[in-house]
Amino acid sequence: MFISPEIISKIWYLCHKINTVEWSGLVFCKTEGHPINPETFSIRAIDILPMHKGEPTYTEFEIDERVIDAYDKNPELEDCKMGIIHSHVNMGVFFSGTDTSTLNEYAKLSNFCISLIVNNKGEMVAKAAYPINNKSKRYAKEYKDSEGNWIPLNNNQEEEVSSFNVIALDLDIIIEIDTFFQGM
Repeated sequence: MFISPEIISKIWYLCHKINTVEWSGLVFCKTEGHPINPETFSIRAIDILPMHKGEPTYTEFEIDERVIDAYDKNPELEDCKMGIIHSHVNMGVFFSGTDTSTLNEYAKLSNFCISLIVNNKGEMVAKAAYPINNKSKRYAKEYKDSEGNWIPLNNNQEEEVSSFNVIALDLDIIIEIDTFFQGM
């Protein structure tokens, strides 16, 4: 997942302005490819929209008119996928049971989900998840693309799955430092 210095600066601001409780919101991302083919799949964070200031170990939000306002003010977001971002304040960055459940739920609802977890130390972890149709007990046979179409897997692309019908992949976080120096 590529993250620009501008996005890092927004995350840093939120983590330090809201530094004793969790906060959450949306991360808007542009994607290329599908995670079923990791060698051609990429994600670039375009913007974040804070939605909720929570409690020391909990935050949640509902999509509301602020999202429509964000699209109205930033037309470049229309081609983006919405993901979720939240802070773990001073804890480590990891996917708790609640975080994993939320990721799986959003992936089922939207056919694809990105989740980014950050903390006050500047640490980050991210996952991308998508639904699969595991007709057999052992291997996924189809996956859903971002438009909701079931796509069959080629035999050489089979992935072992558990009883869940969502596959989540760990994402590498890449800070785009070179974009920072382009304006200098």
